Amino acid sequence: MSEKSSSDKAMNSMFKNQGSDKMDQNNKELLEVAKTGTVTQFIKTAFTDKETGRRLSYAEMRSRYC
Repeated sequence: MSEKSSSDKAMNSMFKNQGSDKMDQNNKELLEVAKTGTVTQFIKTAFTDKETGRRLSYAEMRSRYC
């Protein structure tokens, strides 16, 4: 795996201290990607239905992660 980009590192840093105790499970899982993954992984996770693999519209994504 290649080294993380400066954008990836900035995203990880921005979310590293974010608490998740009041989040639902979808938001907790996406937060973990934001803390440890790449920007590409974050976007792919946010816009993919976990059960079907279907690509989500922006409106569908926003309704899950608000």
